[in-house]
Amino acid sequence: MLDQLDVLVIGRNSLDMRLARNGPKITQWVRNGGRLLCFEQSKAGQLPFLPEVKVEPGKRATFSEILVQQHPIFAGLEQDHFDDWNGHGGPLFHNVLAPLNEGLLSVGPTAAHKGTDSMKMISASYRIGKGEVVLSQYDITRRYGRDSAATRLMQNILSYVMTQPQHALSLPFETTATAERRAHLPRKDAHFINLRESANWSLDEFESLPTGITTLTGDVPFTLIDPQKNRGHACIALKGSHHGQAPDKIGPVPVDRRLAALYLLQYATYAKNLPDGEPVFNVRLTYTDGREKVVPMRNRIETGDWWQAKDYGNASVVYRDGSKNLFLTEVRMPNGRAHIRSITFESTGKANPVILAATGALSR
Repeated sequence: MLDQLDVLVIGRNSLDMRLARNGPKITQWVRNGGRLLCFEQSKAGQLPFLPEVKVEPGKRATFSEILVQQHPIFAGLEQDHFDDWNGHGGPLFHNVLAPLNEGLLSVGPTAAHKGTDSMKMISASYRIGKGEVVLSQYDITRRYGRDSAATRLMQNILSYVMTQPQHALSLPFETTATAERRAHLPRKDAHFINLRESANWSLDEFESLPTGITTLTGDVPFTLIDPQKNRGHACIALKGSHHGQAPDKIGPVPVDRRLAALYLLQYATYAKNLPDGEPVFNVRLTYTDGREKVVPMRNRIETGDWWQAKDYGNASVVYRDGSKNLFLTEVRMPNGRAHIRSITFESTGKANPVILAATGALSR
């Protein structure tokens, strides 16, 4: 099928598991001369056809800086068009591309505070073999036909990829990485673990965080507690270096399901100065036969400090609010068929752990 195409367009929020599985085939098709255009995506993680680039949570930013004005996708547009769109039209983008590399065409901020890693790519182009990949995270597909600047940008991008030769400013790039397996859980296979009775903290720090069932920018569904419907409590906070009044542990939280994996939505504060690998909190799994297993959540591996965070080994940023971040962590079960009676969250006292939600992947 791919061999019959000259151009492949990946529409807004269309990166799914089928594309993920076929990432290497798409990369090879590009090398052979195909041109790929990928519009704005909300699911965080590596691009399966270009694993050196990740989609990361951003913020509702109203400014972007054009760094390669001479590129054809910006024809007829000025820097002023990338400040609130045309006539103060609102955010230019929501999620971003990282890290900064030779493919960048434009950048934008991801945090309200100064930081060496705040600026990320919003658009980029890469010449790979005989072909080309063009990426745009601008919020233009929803604005097409309603905002003149967004409409012009989208027309430019489509015209460039479909009718124009590769531009000299699309620099050569060799992709050699293999995309990591991304955490993915269909909603039908999800068991939402009820943390409502165990919640003891308001979570005022994330005012824009949605409630109810959501995947945020990940691919695993969670149930986020509405504090207004739960005694003002939205999450579990454990005792730590700056949170001495919180309990050392909370649980056991009932599960009573056979699980292939356990997913946590969590973060820590005051963990920046802890060594890499230092346990911040533990998850105690109690099986129906009475056995127990303690799984450590280690600093900059399974968890990390929320402030200006990035992805770690088993902690993916799936929500960003300015400089504050939430992590998705996966705990795999032995043999993929462990019958879990309950889970208990235990602080090590080294930092301040916070658990917002827990979802189990049902064994089939």
